[in-house]
Amino acid sequence: MEELIVHVFRNNVITPSPIKIIQLSPSRNTFAVGRESSEIEIYDSKTLIKLFEIKGLKEEVGLTTICWTISEGKERLFSGMLNGFVCEWDFSTLASKFIEPSSSGAVWSIAANKTGTFLVAACHNQCVRIFDITDDHLYSSKALELEGRILAVEFISDDNFIAGTNTGLIFKFNAQTKQQLYRINLPSRLPTPVYVWCLKALRNKPIFVAGTSDGFTSLWDANNGTFLQSFRSHIAPVLCIAISDDENFIYSSGFDSTIAMIQATPNSSQTSGYGWIWNSKSRAQNHDIYGLIAINNLVIAGGISGLIFKHSIKSTKEKSFSISGSAINNLLLVPSKCSFSLSKKNILFCQHDRVISIFSTGFADRVGEENLKIKTYPKQLQSLKHTGRNLICHTSLTSEKSIACSDSKNTYIYCKDKFMRQLRIPELGPSNVLKFEPIKGYLILAKLDASILVFDIKSARIVKEFTDYTENISRIEEVALSNDGNSFSILNANGEIYMFSLNNFEEYSYLVSINNVLSISYNSNNTQLFIVTKNYYVYSYEMQTHKLNQIQFDFKFPTNSQLIGFNCCPSNPNLMLFYSLSFLALVSIDENYENGYVKSTNQYKMIQFASFLSNESDILVIEFNFVEHIQQLAPPLFRAKFST
Repeated sequence: MEELIVHVFRNNVITPSPIKIIQLSPSRNTFAVGRESSEIEIYDSKTLIKLFEIKGLKEEVGLTTICWTISEGKERLFSGMLNGFVCEWDFSTLASKFIEPSSSGAVWSIAANKTGTFLVAACHNQCVRIFDITDDHLYSSKALELEGRILAVEFISDDNFIAGTNTGLIFKFNAQTKQQLYRINLPSRLPTPVYVWCLKALRNKPIFVAGTSDGFTSLWDANNGTFLQSFRSHIAPVLCIAISDDENFIYSSGFDSTIAMIQATPNSSQTSGYGWIWNSKSRAQNHDIYGLIAINNLVIAGGISGLIFKHSIKSTKEKSFSISGSAINNLLLVPSKCSFSLSKKNILFCQHDRVISIFSTGFADRVGEENLKIKTYPKQLQSLKHTGRNLICHTSLTSEKSIACSDSKNTYIYCKDKFMRQLRIPELGPSNVLKFEPIKGYLILAKLDASILVFDIKSARIVKEFTDYTENISRIEEVALSNDGNSFSILNANGEIYMFSLNNFEEYSYLVSINNVLSISYNSNNTQLFIVTKNYYVYSYEMQTHKLNQIQFDFKFPTNSQLIGFNCCPSNPNLMLFYSLSFLALVSIDENYENGYVKSTNQYKMIQFASFLSNESDILVIEFNFVEHIQQLAPPLFRAKFST
């Protein structure tokens, strides 16, 4: 490979939304990250791979909290909103299942019992709202008025829950009888009452932990409300608490951006929780932390910066543990707050919340193999501001003069004149993936219910709808178009790949099923469909012989960097581009499925998107400008108060 032309976009315009909460599922196999923009991301607890993303409602709604429960063997996810509503989310459609008002102001915290029969909401207007959970709805049964604003709620058994207020009070109630069982009045070490910001109950011990505004983490007997121990773990309010899998460690964090660890002594089970000792404390991030979980010897944290961090828990001596690593080095991944697409005329589309920003890719300097310097920036041309909910997906249409996009309610088409105007089209419903086939002028819609629509842009009519192509209904993750306009393939959440003909709509076929697939893409001459998994396995499906071949590489991909994207060169059928957070690789293969040459670099940091441009030697790389993003954030609240 003689030379590369690299176009680099330092993304500091589109910033991630702050993280409000991180919650483990009841099975502890997944965890959810709730963002202020109402987006919810679901991750696998073992691999830390993002499984899917729920776009949420309008950005101004403002998510404040989320909680999980299990009902009839199925995990269910609820969220509380700043506008006073409680919502359940459907994992199959990635949309809201129902929305129920609290009728008591903003919802600051919600909790559900293990059996999925009760949900309680901490409301702004000094009350706790109790809901009965059914299969398809929430029904408000009682509002308990308390002293002060309710900030935190937590179930300590299937029927009993606790609630903390901004007046230094903790109440215990029975959800069935609605009776108060005890009341705790926390002592204030300040002139004003302490705020109970967070409550966390241990699963197998009758103990709950409270994090308060005076920086203390305190342990209490859940049965009778007696005080056990307390630790001055922070110099600023404690906002979140996490408990390890074996319940021998308690982690806390908040405004001072540190993670503190409390350790159980060997006799803690016999002394009903008295055996807790201070272990360690380390700087986790540079800004306020709102969400914290502990899973598989890792601590996952997130906060106002919008970035997700992971920290490993290492043993330095016998019975001595510490939180290791700095925040930047332990960055889990750049949040996919924004999604990118590149048109055939090299116009870049950046989708974030309800806005699609449009950029020209500009010009780049011609640089040698060993020296990939960054000198150019794309120029913003225009932006589309959608008036509905947060956008799920988008695609450019004919000559890039029109844009199709979808939210959780419907699919829309906008035309670019001096201003963006919405065109009138038939009701198409919400889509998870949109792709435009330019040769025939078809818009392919992968619907949230796993059906597929083929919509003719010129005639504004639905040409074909595929609904019964599979018995196993599963969400469609990706659509790949052939370059000749004759077919397209889809990848669903089960790893199944199907191919559909655009010449004869009655023809479709099942190709193959592979676990953990990241992406699919046709090569430029449409003879092969490349399939790439998240753990760096690459397969080639021969369209003529219907054979699946695994491609072997002489080099090894970095195992410490998760693969986040892949695409094929539009002019060279044997050239592929792979990229992870900090790794970029160009790979060429021959007819024996072996790599002819490999060009890789780790010069680029925090890559969000990479793709070939119209020319074989042109590559677009989009980086997340972490340093500038952090500099633009407001200073942490504790620094403004303590000047440290």
